[in-house]
Amino acid sequence: MEVAPYLRGTARLQQVVLEGNRLVLSCLAGGSWPLEYRWSLNGNNITDWSSQYRLSIEQMQRSDAGVYQCAVRNRMGALVHWKTQVHVAFLGNYSGEDQRKTVTQGRATILSPPPLASYPQPVVTWYKDGQKIIPNNRLPVENLLLSWKREGRRIGTGPRLILPAPDSSDSGMYICEAALSNSTTRPVEARAHLTVTAPPSLAMQPKSRTIGDLERNVEIPCVATGVPQPRMEWFKDTVPLSKLANPRYKVTMATGLTVRRVQPGDGGVFQCIARNAAGETQAYTQLLVSSVAPLFALPPVDQTVTEGHTAVFHCQTTGAPRPAIMWRKGTQVLASGSVQIPRFSLLQSGSLQIQPISSQDSGEYTCFASNAEGTINSTATLTVLNRTVISVPPSDLRVIKGTTAVLKCNATHDPRVNISFRWERGGVAVVSSSGGRVSVRQGSLTIGQTWSGDIGDYTCTVLSKAGNDSKTARLEVIELPHSPRSLAAKLNDTDSRSVLLSWLRPFDGNSPLLYYLLELSENNSPWKVYLSEVDPIVTNMTVGGLTPARTYQFRLCAVNQVGRGQYSSETQRYRLAGLPGDYQEKNITSPETNYCLLKDLIIWTQYQIQVAAYTGAGLGVYSSPVTEYTLQGVPTAPPQDVQVVAVNSTTIRFTWSPPPQQFINGINQGYKLMVWPELYPEDVTVVTITPDYPASRHTGLVSGLAKFTWYYCSTLCFTTPGDGPRSAPTLLQTHEDADLLGDPGHVSQVSWSEPEDKNGIVTGYVLRWEVSGAESSAQEKSLSNSTLQYHLSGLTSTTSYSLQVAAVTAAGRGLSPPPPSPPGFHQVMQEDDREEPWKVLYQEENQPDTNSIQIPNLSPFTQYRFRMRQLNIVGTSPLSSPSRTIQTLQDAPDSPPTQLILQSSSQTSLKIKWKPLEESEYNSSPESVGYRLRVWRNDGQGDERTVEIQGVSTTECTVEGLSPWTHYQAQIQAYNSIGPGPWSNTLPAMTTESVPSGPPQNVTAEAISSTKILLTWTPVLKSQKNGVILGYKVFYNERDLVSPRREQLVSGEGRVSLMLSPLHKYTVYELRVLAFTRSGDGPLSSPVLLRTKEDVPGPPVRVVFPEVRLTSVRVVWQPPTSPNGIVLGYQISYRLEGRDALRWTTVEVGSTGRQFTVTGLAPEQTYTFRLTARTAVGWGQEHQALVVTTERRERPQPPRKLSVPQEGVEARRVQLQWVTGGSGSSPLRYFTVQMKELPDGAWNPHTADVPHNVTNWTIDGLKPFTSYKLRMLATNDVGDSVLSKETEPVTTLQDVPDKPPVIISVKPTTTTSVLVQWKAPSDDSVNGVLTGFRLYYREIPANSSTSAEAGGQANSTASSALITAKSTFKTISSATLTEFELTQLKKFQRYQIFMTSSNIVGESLRLQPWMFLWERQRPLWPLTLSESPPCPLLPWR
Repeated sequence: MEVAPYLRGTARLQQVVLEGNRLVLSCLAGGSWPLEYRWSLNGNNITDWSSQYRLSIEQMQRSDAGVYQCAVRNRMGALVHWKTQVHVAFLGNYSGEDQRKTVTQGRATILSPPPLASYPQPVVTWYKDGQKIIPNNRLPVENLLLSWKREGRRIGTGPRLILPAPDSSDSGMYICEAALSNSTTRPVEARAHLTVTAPPSLAMQPKSRTIGDLERNVEIPCVATGVPQPRMEWFKDTVPLSKLANPRYKVTMATGLTVRRVQPGDGGVFQCIARNAAGETQAYTQLLVSSVAPLFALPPVDQTVTEGHTAVFHCQTTGAPRPAIMWRKGTQVLASGSVQIPRFSLLQSGSLQIQPISSQDSGEYTCFASNAEGTINSTATLTVLNRTVISVPPSDLRVIKGTTAVLKCNATHDPRVNISFRWERGGVAVVSSSGGRVSVRQGSLTIGQTWSGDIGDYTCTVLSKAGNDSKTARLEVIELPHSPRSLAAKLNDTDSRSVLLSWLRPFDGNSPLLYYLLELSENNSPWKVYLSEVDPIVTNMTVGGLTPARTYQFRLCAVNQVGRGQYSSETQRYRLAGLPGDYQEKNITSPETNYCLLKDLIIWTQYQIQVAAYTGAGLGVYSSPVTEYTLQGVPTAPPQDVQVVAVNSTTIRFTWSPPPQQFINGINQGYKLMVWPELYPEDVTVVTITPDYPASRHTGLVSGLAKFTWYYCSTLCFTTPGDGPRSAPTLLQTHEDADLLGDPGHVSQVSWSEPEDKNGIVTGYVLRWEVSGAESSAQEKSLSNSTLQYHLSGLTSTTSYSLQVAAVTAAGRGLSPPPPSPPGFHQVMQEDDREEPWKVLYQEENQPDTNSIQIPNLSPFTQYRFRMRQLNIVGTSPLSSPSRTIQTLQDAPDSPPTQLILQSSSQTSLKIKWKPLEESEYNSSPESVGYRLRVWRNDGQGDERTVEIQGVSTTECTVEGLSPWTHYQAQIQAYNSIGPGPWSNTLPAMTTESVPSGPPQNVTAEAISSTKILLTWTPVLKSQKNGVILGYKVFYNERDLVSPRREQLVSGEGRVSLMLSPLHKYTVYELRVLAFTRSGDGPLSSPVLLRTKEDVPGPPVRVVFPEVRLTSVRVVWQPPTSPNGIVLGYQISYRLEGRDALRWTTVEVGSTGRQFTVTGLAPEQTYTFRLTARTAVGWGQEHQALVVTTERRERPQPPRKLSVPQEGVEARRVQLQWVTGGSGSSPLRYFTVQMKELPDGAWNPHTADVPHNVTNWTIDGLKPFTSYKLRMLATNDVGDSVLSKETEPVTTLQDVPDKPPVIISVKPTTTTSVLVQWKAPSDDSVNGVLTGFRLYYREIPANSSTSAEAGGQANSTASSALITAKSTFKTISSATLTEFELTQLKKFQRYQIFMTSSNIVGESLRLQPWMFLWERQRPLWPLTLSESPPCPLLPWR
């Protein structure tokens, strides 16, 4: 019978999670499978139904706070779990301004804390002048008496009334009375009403199951009490009854729920929840409706499914109680409410889902539906089709132009399905052509007469109802290279016996050029080879060794993988000229015909054609070959790498590369640039560009376009037959342009002063201006007599003008003043941008006639204005008007950056920080200012590293790729566009320690004995140590055997040898050694192979006597399990039992012998046999057995009463006991133990040679916390017994975990705390139930030898115990946590951290510790965190 869901565990009503931390909520419930879960937040579903019972939110935000609740369901019903109120803890920032209050002395005042968003309510501490204020009970008013009253009775005094453990009787009105002692003032009072609430409790609740008969009423009791009175809410399968609105469901507060006239659909889980302000409680029951036998509403039907897909057999039923569903295949139960098997899932509807399907799943599946009224079943058949897959995919292919390409494609498929093949190229189907050039047969694609148009990716797709599959291959067509272009010869001016040749690189035929072949002809003599292999990279060369005054001609051809191309001036039966391959033939049956039309040739390709006549006697002689080109075709590819840019408001510039030569298919006649408006695609502007053959990039302009308009731009290549395909269109907008009303022009201001000699009353002024030297451009402007300045507009920039101003009186226009005279000798300056006060900058004496002066000591790239005054014996003149703004030229920086800090960032990098230059130190524009670092090793090895940093405000840089554990020095300089400034002072630093980059040297091994090997080596090269070598690790294992690699530790760099023992005798070992530092292990050395020495062998094994007669015995054996060398032979000795112990008959057998028949024995007698093997060292251990010469024998009985006593159960071994069965009149030889790991493991032999004379055996090599079954069989000379009965399941004990968690990172959170994050160990290494972790940490003194200490800790069990004893630890009791914050650490101290896993048995071993360090520095700016696991150096502020 299936069980409805029920709740497990206890309610966790509230949970507080720190903002940013992880939230994990579990929905603990039981019931028949399958169980599904759904989560809601504040009444809204946040997940769908799924098998995940946990809800995990990685980083909690404030918006994630609320009421979480889960619902659980299975086929029998559904219910809701207890609610959990989740709060997100956070602390915001104070808002508002500082408070200021004035209070009269002796009066009370209240200082309220500023608003602060937080949860929970923060603890507020007040400080006065830096001193903490300790709260006290001081009253704000002297002689104030406070008392508390209830119902007229005094119950307490003081400012606070505390009621411990209040109950409902404490509810009521409370009065606080305040009075002044020794005063007649009337007391005042304040009132407060206290209400004590009580959470709901159930006075009546239903049983876990309620039986309801059809058409009868059923009562489900649920009555709750509490203060205030709880509110009841009923659910059926998690749906509120208020939503169901079923009139047969009647709820009363006094009794509970009544279901009237019960129907089959009423079956399910009914749940009542009582809530009030103090809490909630709940109860639930499963209503089982009886008396309706099961029926199939939707029985399973036969299905055919492809392997790897999903099959769903439907099995929907009706009945009351709801029928339980069970699925079987044969006798195996696949899925039910209590059985789950991988890949087979029972769905909520009762259907069976199989995912993924395999071929072994074919067969009949039966659905059983049962309840108290009976059982029904229905069977359906599943047919699994083998998936259709491409077994022979097409391969990438390169063929010579004009030959045939065959792309093969074949598939394996289920013989019950039909398949078909489809070929595509670029998404377009490839079909057979009418002429037969392209054909598809049985999946293979054949393309004849291949040319450049066939290049591409071809996809073969196999189609069937058992699945489809596709594979793609690339077809490349190669051909002879073209002839070199533009071959030119030029006389060498410096050598009359040589000429200079140059040419343009030709198209390589889609196959890399191998070389050029250069030939020359002297005075029209036959051509001869001058150079047979010219480097294909060169495009010019000098041809020397020529005879003066001779006439020479040269020609050049290119050679690639296909062959030799054509000479530039030479063109050469029916085939491609020059290409390898057989001639194609065409028969002409009419002897009168003197012409023939050849079809399906390749465009723009040269062919050789020959003709021969034939008769009945055979074929005649072919004519001389005639060569001819087929006509050109249009290009089949657009120009490449097309770029377009708007030059101005009416012009667009195109830049492109030609199409690959292979796709032009003729002579390139040029390119067409096409531009059309986005909104008017039919309005195309076309510009034709002639090709520039030597250029790899071409450029063209399209002008006359509309301003500020979006255009599509494309280009194509064309030949004589027509245009090729267009390039992909690019959308581009032309530039904006000026307003059509015109440019307001440049403005200049002219000012003047009144004339000294007015000669009358000035009535106005006339301003005249003209372009210098162009009187026709003169213009005048009359101005009033009060105007002394005027703005001229409409002037042209960078143009020289002549200006004149004349005063006007009644008598006419006066003279224009002359140009200003030069100023005097005293000069001052002002930096214009900064509005600094004028100051004397330079003074020069005794130079009355000078008209120029040089001013020294100015700042580069700085704007100045100058004014001057003159000095004579009378005094100084007034200051001149300021000059225009003048900017000094740029110069290199005068100083380097300051406050340089150099610190180790990682094992291979240094971080350099500095204070950037001040703006006044740039000496140029900021955009050109940068910094240059140089870093070099102290020992002079390696190259100096130089790094350039762009950006004037950059303050730090990390130099990567350095050597670990190495001293470096660094300098920095600033530079600009003029040049570099001076270098800074040198600063030293050292990279941190790393693992060794090389193994120990000269690793050798020597076999000392059959069980010992001496391994020696020399230390790691100094340049590869990368730190302090703490010791070595030696790894060794047996060669060619699946055996675990063993490890031994050698502490200290000076110990360079190790004696390995005990080892297996005469066994080849693979030995390797590595060095380690505090940071970890270096690389292993190359393996050294060595065999231990020989020794005497062990005893032969599996000795049996399969044939025993009255006078003869055949003995059979196997070689020793431990031969300990090369077995040279065997010795068989026998004697009558009970006779002379020294009287043995001995026979020796060769090393290949495995059996021997002993004759001449006495009948019905007992004999003792002894077998021994021999190596070169001597005879080994013996195997002794008794044999009775009789013919009355049978197989033995199996062992009986197999048991494993509880005291014999350990974590990795158990003690098996048994009672020996009958021997079958033949001595037992040995037992065999078989083992099976539950629940679904296979039976495997554990021990095959348990001695026959023992009745208990230790079964080792087991896994902790794992269930097993054991069984045995006995063996005598006749054979094996039947298998014994299996033992009861036995579960090994838990053991300490094999592995600790892996620390991923250690991140600082404050100056005294760090966040440790880790990855939990795998489940198979926990060896039980993981209960949590233990985090150890300890402070490392500044003067301690951390390197040696860390090394010892990392690799020594004793040291591990020592550091554990010295360390502080934190116990983490949750196995699901993956991070923990360590707090209350000391600032600026070094710490070591490591972790262990724990279960009920104990702790795991630990991994190498993490180290971190707070580094004390004077504050500059925030530092970044740097890590180098597993021993990171973590500096921060």
